[in-house]
Parts: sequence; C-alpha cells; structure tokens
Amino acid sequence: MEPNHTIDIYIVEDNDLYRKSIEQHLTSKLNCNIYSFNSGESFLDATINNLDVLILDYFFRTNKDNHINGLTVLKEIKQRHPESIVIILSGQLDYSLINKFIKAGANDYVVKQKYAHTQIVSKIKQMIKTSKSKVSC
Repeated sequence: MEPNHTIDIYIVEDNDLYRKSIEQHLTSKLNCNIYSFNSGESFLDATINNLDVLILDYFFRTNKDNHINGLTVLKEIKQRHPESIVIILSGQLDYSLINKFIKAGANDYVVKQKYAHTQIVSKIKQMIKTSKSKVSC
C-alpha cells in the first residue's frame, strides 16, 4: 500500500443487491474509495493502480461455461498485488475451502450471515491499523 492515501476497497460480488448493501455499509462506516464488480473476469480485466483491500466472493453465478471462481481471482491478484489485503466473503462454511483460500494468500474469510458487513468493517480497520502503511480509512 502506498503511504498517505485514502484506502481503495474493491468488491467482487455477483449478487447485485448484496454487493450494493456492502457498498452502502462500507460507505457509511469508512472514509474510503469503493469500486465494485459483478464478476471475477470484469475485475481482473480492470486497470487497478492501488489495490489496498479486496472483498471477494467465492462463487460467481454466470451463464458462461468457463467462468472463474474467487480462488482463481485470489491467486491472480496476489501475483499482481502481493501486498493487498484480501477478505473472502462466501456463503459457504467449508473448512477445507477456507484453508485453500488462506494458503493462496487470503487474509481472512467471512461467512455471509447476519453480521457479515459489520465483521468486514472491523476486519478492515484492524488490518489497516496493523499494516505498515499509512493509509487512512
């Protein structure tokens, strides 16, 4: 993360309603730039200069036969932006899947449930506070 800039948060979530609710919650709780995408492909195709935090879904519903999932996106993004903070947001509470994400470089895993949005804000604040950079949120 570059010093002295407002944090850039990217959200990759295929459910439009859920993605918008995350955006609204983060906007109401944090002073950050928020960018959102509805697929892993559209996110990876975007030009991203400062990827501070990525909130990434695991499973993207799409009509494409060869679509990618969140684990594939995570592996690619960690090659491009190894210092970025990645929080996986998934409806699946599967410990073997969680371990795969952590081994691939995810910083945390949040299950989509009643307090997921609040958990994400807390985790972002905690990770920024303990990071070596001087970003603000």
